[in-house]
Amino acid sequence: MSTETLSKEERLNAKKEIEELFSSSYAYGKNPFRIIWKVKDAEIDTTGVKILVAVPKRIVKKAVQRNRIKLSLLYTSD
Repeated sequence: MSTETLSKEERLNAKKEIEELFSSSYAYGKNPFRIIWKVKDAEIDTTGVKILVAVPKRIVKKAVQRNRIKLSLLYTSD
């Protein structure tokens, strides 16, 4: 298994957390990219940063292309 993957704690995948993120958060971006974040209290949530990468189907039609965009965003090294 590759070591260049996000751990379970780093992925944002709980439906409740995703809904909370979209309902009350900060946003910045230009189409097709948008960054949405929410600051949490460190005493309550000790998991650190969680990441969700989504590529809209209406902009990038093919799943293979959407997956490549997501991977390139996560694993770009400067």
